[in-house]
Amino acid sequence: MDNVDIAASKSSLSPSQDTQRRVTAPSPRRVERPGAVDPNGEPVVELVSGAPSRSEPKVVGPGRKERAYMDKIHDLEHQASLNEQALENASLIERGSSNLMDRMERQLESSDEALERERAASRRVCVMLGSLQRENEVIREQLNAAHAQLAQLEAPKPKGLLRRLLGG
Repeated sequence: MDNVDIAASKSSLSPSQDTQRRVTAPSPRRVERPGAVDPNGEPVVELVSGAPSRSEPKVVGPGRKERAYMDKIHDLEHQASLNEQALENASLIERGSSNLMDRMERQLESSDEALERERAASRRVCVMLGSLQRENEVIREQLNAAHAQLAQLEAPKPKGLLRRLLGG
């Protein structure tokens, strides 16, 4: 009776905190029978604690509100990334459209300039054709005059009656 708690044995006295033994719940245990027999022929039974001892604490995940909050954060981050991609695509399209418009304006300006050059060239060609036509008409007139003079020079003069009689 050495280990008996005196304060616990007397029911009329209030136990003090110093003299009380802490009572812990017994750990769950199970019986294992490995199937061996000891030398006396009795079966061997070992008492093993039921719960494996863990040195690390059990991790408790987030609750319902925390999960909903985390899901909302995830959805907003996903939406933000989609918005960033859409903004990047829009800026690329805007820059490409601007470059295309600039190129088309330059082509239009160059085609306008080319059209004006072609019109000026066609006017010059028309003037040149008119002058060439006039020169051709002048040359034709000169050629007809030259043919007429040549025909007069080459044709024998008709001999008159007196010349024919005199032989000359």
